[in-house]
Amino acid sequence: MARILATLAVLFAIGFAQDAPAAESSETPEDSPSADVAAPIDIPEAPAPEEPIAAAPVEPEAPEPEPVVAAPIATQPPPVAPAAPIATPAPVAPVAPVAPAAPAAPVSGNPAVVEIPEAPEGLEGDNLITYHREAYLSALASANIIGSKGCWLYGDYINGVPNIRDPVNCARACESDEKCYHWNFQVMSKRCDFKAENGGVNRDISDWITGDAVRYLTAPPIVP
Repeated sequence: MARILATLAVLFAIGFAQDAPAAESSETPEDSPSADVAAPIDIPEAPAPEEPIAAAPVEPEAPEPEPVVAAPIATQPPPVAPAAPIATPAPVAPVAPVAPAAPAAPVSGNPAVVEIPEAPEGLEGDNLITYHREAYLSALASANIIGSKGCWLYGDYINGVPNIRDPVNCARACESDEKCYHWNFQVMSKRCDFKAENGGVNRDISDWITGDAVRYLTAPPIVP
């Protein structure tokens, strides 16, 4: 730009110098006291070239941060781990059936039956039962065996002991059997039963006589 301006100034000065003589010739010698001296031409100095202004360095724009994409929310629950299989229990060995208890052996083969007197004629019902019961209780007392009216309930061991037809031999057979703790004797049917340790006695049953083996040390509970 500075060079262009300087060139234009020089051209302007040259053109001005060419027009100046014609103007001077039109003037008379009288009007121009210094006709012989040409007027100096002022040529403007060319302006000093301007120093280029260094442009400030343009800092590169920082890249825009990329949008953070949220992790997708799981719409389904995480799979549940399968439960451990339940161990199948080992089969339980079958319980061997309990062999039925052998009936008590008779005291000595077929023991002699303890007889009681015949009941008087005309006794029936409860009166006949009472007669037989009291007669058998007397026979027990004569043999030094304790017996009483009533019946031991539950704890069945042997029902209907063979070859026993009176309460005296019923009590003795129970005493000789280690598993027998109580005995019952039905005064009308002459039936002898052995009982285990559990159960209880009912004293209100009138047609039975009951007693305990010596091994039974505790007093029997009363069953209402």
